[in-house]
Amino acid sequence: MDGCARPAVVIQQLRLNYGLAKSKVKILNDLNLCVDAGTIYGVLGPSSCGKTSLLRCIVGRLYPTNGTVEVFGHTVGSIKCNVPGSRVGYMPQELSLYQQLTISEILNYFGRLHRMSKRDVNKRISYLIGFLGLPPGSRLIEQLSGGQKRRVSLAIALLHEPPLLILDEPTVGVDPILRESIWNHLIEICHEGRVTVVITTHYIEEAHQAHKIGFMRNGRILIEDSPVVLLNHYNLPTLENVYHKVCEEDDLKEDKIKINNSNTILSITNRSYSQLNEPVTAVMKQPKHRNFFVPLSAGRISGLIIKNFTQIRRNPMLILLQFIIPIVQITAVFLAIGSNPHDIPIAVYNEDHYMGVQYLHHINNEVVKQLPVDSYEEGMDLVVNGKAYALIHIWKNFSEALIIRFSAPGNVSQDVLRASTVHLKEDTTDQQIKVYLDVMLMRAFASFSEEQLGDVSQYPQLIRFLLKDGDPIYSHINQNYIGRDFVGSGLVIGIPYITAVAMTVLPLIVDKKQGLYERSVVSGVTSLEVLCSYFLTQVGFVTIQASVIIMFAHKVFKLHITVICDEEAVAIMLSILVFFPGMLWTTLGMSSFLQKISLGLPHTLAVESLRWIALRGRAIVMRFKQF
Repeated sequence: MDGCARPAVVIQQLRLNYGLAKSKVKILNDLNLCVDAGTIYGVLGPSSCGKTSLLRCIVGRLYPTNGTVEVFGHTVGSIKCNVPGSRVGYMPQELSLYQQLTISEILNYFGRLHRMSKRDVNKRISYLIGFLGLPPGSRLIEQLSGGQKRRVSLAIALLHEPPLLILDEPTVGVDPILRESIWNHLIEICHEGRVTVVITTHYIEEAHQAHKIGFMRNGRILIEDSPVVLLNHYNLPTLENVYHKVCEEDDLKEDKIKINNSNTILSITNRSYSQLNEPVTAVMKQPKHRNFFVPLSAGRISGLIIKNFTQIRRNPMLILLQFIIPIVQITAVFLAIGSNPHDIPIAVYNEDHYMGVQYLHHINNEVVKQLPVDSYEEGMDLVVNGKAYALIHIWKNFSEALIIRFSAPGNVSQDVLRASTVHLKEDTTDQQIKVYLDVMLMRAFASFSEEQLGDVSQYPQLIRFLLKDGDPIYSHINQNYIGRDFVGSGLVIGIPYITAVAMTVLPLIVDKKQGLYERSVVSGVTSLEVLCSYFLTQVGFVTIQASVIIMFAHKVFKLHITVICDEEAVAIMLSILVFFPGMLWTTLGMSSFLQKISLGLPHTLAVESLRWIALRGRAIVMRFKQF
């Protein structure tokens, strides 16, 4: 643009939309802006006019729908621009501070991100604490007042003495004397250090001290020029009066457009009354060569790691979550589930006093609690009312019929078969109890048959309805039926996975919500560096609980969760989503569609592999056809 002899920031035809189609909202509308190097540019306007969105475009946190943003002659985000990076100091409208760090710790953190030496950081901290009237550096940020927190936020922007300062309402909540001191400091560094400042403020009159101001409304810069030129041109006493006058002119222009129903759009953007006859060049082009491949910085990663460890040290509950809770959870699960059922109440109506009694003696009384009843109806009432899981009914002539059945197996009437059968009526709502009870009753019948008949194989008629179990290929006959070992393999991998995800995802989401993550990114931190810092922070913890391979898989999945989720609860639910496939129930019980999905989750193959190793005794290099 011709009005900027040595431009620091040039914005041309900037458009920014939120949403799509009918829900699209225009935030910035063909905005043009030029900031001379070594000057203070004040952006003035009401709330929701787009000031914060404009600043976020300048620091590279929002990508415009159209138009360009250049800083020091290079497109924001390009390799040569170093914005985001150390060439910009950014103070957002929100506090964007981690509450559990001290003043010195958070300033040291950003000093490491900007690769400042320890000596320079300490020197700047001492100066800024004195200049901004801050408490001692050892004071926790959560213990500061609102105004003190804003001053700490400003100190972060000033810390590394960048050539460009982007300040979003830095003087809100600051007393008038300190506000004047801040403005004097900004004027001084602009004059001596050739620092460029772009500042927004609600206090219109304090913008008198800016070299140039731009009045913003509805996503456009209505007019920009020096305060003196604007006051003289409109012959008004205050900038607030000038702003009202400019808004009235803008409304009149809009009304004329509506009345004339013209297709020509009359624009008054970027009018400069010191340059009325100079044309404004509108160049439409998209940002190019964005810096997608920023090399990793050991200094930034070390700063992130130190911040992570400080967060953990200030939150002992995180250490408890990492080490104690997995042990408690696994112990609780092993105590609560997986054991053989015991004392299962069974109603027994036995009308036979010989072999019927002997059969009942073979039932495992540790598993089954027999409740004798005097009638079939009484037993059914117990089952119907939930006081018993089943009713065993042995007919009066059970002994005689059983002897006839085995003595003449080829010529037995249906009446004899029914009389020699143990009749069972079950409540099948609890499938685990039902299946386990059936197994126990069949074992009792097999034991009873061996005792009464000796060599069972001599009686084919009996064997025909009995199932003879061979020796198990894996495990043993007395293994916990519900599968404590089956579930345990999943817990060994799943519990450390969940706690590690929580230890990584939750602090990162908290940083995003508090604005510290965005501020770190503006300082040059990349997503890969954040990932590496959490990887290195957690490696000691996770190694104790699981292998490095498990940790790496969870870290990759964690990054996707963090990008998708903005709330802690959503992140936790999404993390737990992958906790169940193959752990509590075999994947063969799923539909074929869900089986394919489960194989793509980071937990399924690991759990099944551990079962092959732990329960089947196979080598770790074994490959099995199921996968």
